[in-house]
Amino acid sequence: MIEVDVRKTHGSFRLDLAFQTPIKGVLGLVGPSGAGKSTLFALLSGLSAPEAGPIAIGGLTLFAHQ
Repeated sequence: MIEVDVRKTHGSFRLDLAFQTPIKGVLGLVGPSGAGKSTLFALLSGLSAPEAGPIAIGGLTLFAHQ
């Protein structure tokens, strides 16, 4: 299970995102330019840390900011 409930700000852009999804098969992420796809990837891969909220993958908590 991938569990995300985060907030991240880049200049005037603010990403507020919460979702849970099983780790099965392929997960696709689509949206318009500037929607936060690359920001989410950076958060999930550990290249960036959220300002608030947890990220857990397979029961392992990667971040847990309040």
